[in-house]
Amino acid sequence: MAAVIIVEDIEAQAALLRRYVRARHSVVGTVDGADRAVQLAREEAPDVVIMDLNLNEGNGLAATASIKSLDETISVIISTIHVDDEVRDQAAEAGADAYLFKPYTQEDLLDTIATVLQA
Repeated sequence: MAAVIIVEDIEAQAALLRRYVRARHSVVGTVDGADRAVQLAREEAPDVVIMDLNLNEGNGLAATASIKSLDETISVIISTIHVDDEVRDQAAEAGADAYLFKPYTQEDLLDTIATVLQA
């Protein structure tokens, strides 16, 4: 069972992700901004962070880079509606371990978490 942080600024989406993740893992926190995501990652040392890119407060790419600089063993899964190669390349440069396009299923998310944990 992995410790997971969810970074999502739309509460309905955050609630759905919590439900998805809790089927197999522990949600150690949900935040809606980039700075809070980095702080929570520092405090909780999660196994996985599910990171939305477009946040009301801050940038998911910058938060990803900051979290990876804290601890490169934390896996970051980008969760976004953006589908272009440029954003995907930027996410990889920031240190993202995986990329999921919204909408996705619970199985997609859990499979991606399993994949990054095995890497």
